[in-house]
Amino acid sequence: MRSIKTIVSLVLALMIAMSAVTVFPVPVGAKTVVAVENTSGNETPFYGDVDGDSQITMRDVLKLRRFLVGAEDLSPELLVNADVDFDGNYTMKDVLKLRRVIAGAETIVPPVPDAASLVDDAFIDPSADWDQYDALIDSIRTETDRAKRTEMMHRAEDILMATNCVIPLYYYNDVYLQKGCVSGVYSSVYGTKYFMYSRLDDGSKTLRLCLGGEPDYLDPALNSSVDGACLISNLFSGLYTYGADGQCVPACAAGYTVSADGRTYTVTEERAQMVRRNASHGSRFRVCVE
Repeated sequence: MRSIKTIVSLVLALMIAMSAVTVFPVPVGAKTVVAVENTSGNETPFYGDVDGDSQITMRDVLKLRRFLVGAEDLSPELLVNADVDFDGNYTMKDVLKLRRVIAGAETIVPPVPDAASLVDDAFIDPSADWDQYDALIDSIRTETDRAKRTEMMHRAEDILMATNCVIPLYYYNDVYLQKGCVSGVYSSVYGTKYFMYSRLDDGSKTLRLCLGGEPDYLDPALNSSVDGACLISNLFSGLYTYGADGQCVPACAAGYTVSADGRTYTVTEERAQMVRRNASHGSRFRVCVE
């Protein structure tokens, strides 16, 4: 008699345990719903988290089963999480996959997006269609409105860069006219013009320049334009500057020494070139360096 009671107790316990995971005996395909796009703003869905508690448990299985039989609704973001087989529908296959994931028999691996969906809208097939780009370039050449021309050039650049056929190197297109009697003017690799050392062989004492635009700032700390840099480089002088060969040369510095450990540079000022110096505050350069 005792053994019969033991067997009955084990059977009842097994039935109770099985009922915990089969509360809603829904046949496969009982409810198929077209998957919706995630509009919640969450760009990284937590696939399998059907109840929104940031973990995958049997509660997610039960919630999905209730949804399939119409006993419960799911928000749009939870609908995205529920499509764990990524077939665009919600069926018992998602329930079975969730249970296998919880049991450790499977993992949820989101599909890799189609590469075509990641291509910029400006992309054109360079092997088949360059007409759009060529027509835009032709229009740019004849456009006289500066603002419109700039906008068209940006569009052409977008088309070119979207093809990934060109890897641009950053450089300045440094083309300008200069009279033959002028010498001593040179540029740095950044496009800055140094004309304070210019010479005029025709006997004139005035050098006339034409800059491309009006710079917003003449403060070295605020300027970011090439035109502004041209003016600033001739108005201000640092310890060192660029020479005609592109190398650093002393400006207001006579030279420098380096400590044995290579951590301390001591710069000696060329006092003959220190036009503006406040003796009570020491070197003007010390504030900038420190």
